[in-house]
Amino acid sequence: MLQLISQLQTENKLLRAENKLLKTELVQVKTSTLRTELYTRKNNIIIHGIEAPQGSENLRQTVASFFEAKLGISNANQIRMSAIYRISKKSSRPEPESVLSLRSGTQRKKVVEPIFVSLDGFDRSMIMKECGKLKKTGFSISTDLPAELGKRRKELLSLGYKLKTSKVTAEKVAETRLVQRGVRMWLDVKKSKNSQWAKYLDECFDPVKVPTIQPEELDSES
Repeated sequence: MLQLISQLQTENKLLRAENKLLKTELVQVKTSTLRTELYTRKNNIIIHGIEAPQGSENLRQTVASFFEAKLGISNANQIRMSAIYRISKKSSRPEPESVLSLRSGTQRKKVVEPIFVSLDGFDRSMIMKECGKLKKTGFSISTDLPAELGKRRKELLSLGYKLKTSKVTAEKVAETRLVQRGVRMWLDVKKSKNSQWAKYLDECFDPVKVPTIQPEELDSES
């Protein structure tokens, strides 16, 4: 009986180790796919906050004027844009301005559809270097990420806000920054303005997180 129990325990360890190895291989495949998708999007940007005018819109002129006025880029009309369009948010279409929110009794906030722009590498780098000028303006420019990385970015930004506004002293931080290196993405935090940046160990969604395999589980295969 004891021998049977020992055998079942060994088989259970083997199955768990094999399962984790399969998950690791799946993560490696997913990582490779994400790298490929990220590469195909490397010259794309998403501009947030530019309202569409009434009637027809010349998007190229709208974006060029934005680059010149908000980023200080001269001759912005010479920037090459191979593709440009507004990203429709079908799930949250704006209500007419005369329609009031039944829940709050106030006007619903107008939805501003972001603008997708595909550039060449030089122009994109030039634009991204100037993005700091948009801080606290209501406008922003983000990279074009695959859906899974976009989900992680959103969760990390939400976590960063939570950490900065926390009322728990042990949890509260002074500053946060989002760091991306290829398909890896994480939060750096500062406990105080004078402290060093430190990587924050988060539990947010991570499409490229490799499961931890305990040494004794691997040893049981031998």
